[in-house]
Amino acid sequence: FLTDLLNLLFPGQCLLCRKPLIEKEIHICLKCLYDLPRTCFGNPEQTPVTRLFAEHLPVVGATALLRYKRGGYGQILIRSLKYKGNKALGHWLGKLAARELAGPPNRLFPDRDPVDLIIPVPLHPSRFRQRGYNQAEEIAAGLSEVTGIPLETNAVCRIRKNESQTRQQAFQRKENVTGIFALSDSSRLCGKHVLLVDDVITTGSTMSSCAETLLSIPDIRFSFFGLALAF
Repeated sequence: FLTDLLNLLFPGQCLLCRKPLIEKEIHICLKCLYDLPRTCFGNPEQTPVTRLFAEHLPVVGATALLRYKRGGYGQILIRSLKYKGNKALGHWLGKLAARELAGPPNRLFPDRDPVDLIIPVPLHPSRFRQRGYNQAEEIAAGLSEVTGIPLETNAVCRIRKNESQTRQQAFQRKENVTGIFALSDSSRLCGKHVLLVDDVITTGSTMSSCAETLLSIPDIRFSFFGLALAF
């Protein structure tokens, strides 16, 4: 009763259009949900995201849910998730992505080589303490909840705090993420198909560096998912 009363007196606002949310709307209203800038990619083996990784990694597929443009809905959601403490938004968006991309036609988890584990790209411990959570892990947890695929957060760790990638050119991004990850517990990964998850994919350099750290594991395969795609 108290929750219903508070919602009546102080209704939440849509993160995108700022209009009051109505019953059963979470984070964004139904109109903005419909208007989200989805990538609408088809076969995950042939997306533009896949081509970022396929030259040097054993890639099964790659995709993203949203397009990220300056001032657009994708950027607003990512900024709320990363810089405004909206931890719950990441989990909700992960569940949204799983429902939209994992159903038929399957644009995220290929039937011929099912994903065994979901691995979020880790944050450096100091950045984790500052933010209080890893936004990639929240997205991955939402994916895991809907699909039932186990979440693995101990396999790889971030050992160096690199500079923000936001304003860097492609070659600077690659240099900036070289050697920032290390294996911590790879016992569950031998022969597995893992899905690496991050919030935004631009050049793919961060996710590539994370995957390269795992390449020493026998017969490992990768798929990649970014909540948003920035190119």
